[in-house]
Amino acid sequence: MLYTFYGNDTKLVREKASTLIASLLAKKPEALHIRITESEWTNSTLTETIESQGLFSDKLIVQFDNLLGTAACESIIESISNIQNSQNIFVFVESALDAKSKKILEKYSEKIQEHLSSESEEKAPTLFALADAFGRRDKKMLWVEFQKAVLRGTASEEIHGMIFWQLKSMCIASKTNSVESGLKPFVYTKSKQYSKNFTEQELSAVSGKLVSMYHDAHRGLVDFKSALEIFVLEI
Repeated sequence: MLYTFYGNDTKLVREKASTLIASLLAKKPEALHIRITESEWTNSTLTETIESQGLFSDKLIVQFDNLLGTAACESIIESISNIQNSQNIFVFVESALDAKSKKILEKYSEKIQEHLSSESEEKAPTLFALADAFGRRDKKMLWVEFQKAVLRGTASEEIHGMIFWQLKSMCIASKTNSVESGLKPFVYTKSKQYSKNFTEQELSAVSGKLVSMYHDAHRGLVDFKSALEIFVLEI
C-alpha cells in the first residue's frame, strides 16, 4: 500500500504526511517508521524496504522523502507494483512530480494529494522572489530576499522547502519537455531557463547540500538559519 503527498507547499505536504503516519502508528504502534532520503539511498534500499520486516512487527512504514527527482526515481517507478503489493506501507513525500511519475502514482496510490502555495498569501511573493533569485543565481538578490524572509518570521523549513522546490523544478525541466515535466507552463519555462545557470554536476551538488543541511539541522548538528545563510552566500 502506498500514499503520496506532493506540492510546493512543503509545510502542508509534510503536515499531511505526518498526520497519516501518526494515524498508522496509532493503529499499529509496534510498526517501525523509517525515512529514506537521497543521502540514505543505496542500490539495496528498494529491495530491503519492500521485503523487510520490523524487529517486533510484521510491518514497516517507509517514508520516501523527495526521491523521485533523484537517481533513485527510475528504480522506484519500475518497482511501483511491488511497492503497492508489499506488506509494508509506503508514504511518498515530494515537492514536485514530473508528468510520468504523477500518472503512475495516481494509478497505484491508495491516496494522492497535491498541496500548492497560494500566491495570494502575504508571504508567498517573498518566497517566490527568493526562489527566482536562486534560479537566476543572483547572489545579491538571493541574500536580500533571504533577509526579508527571515525578518518576516518565515520558518527556515519554508525557506529551505521553497529553494528545494525550485531546484527540483530546474532538474526536471532540464531533462524533459513541458508536457513530460508535469510542471505548469510558466514554472517550466522559468525553470528551464534557470537550469542553464548551473551545470548538471552543480545541480547535483546543490541538491546534496540541501539534503544534508536539512538532516543536520534536525539532528541538532547545525543551526538551520545559519546553514541557510552560508548556503545563500556560497551559491
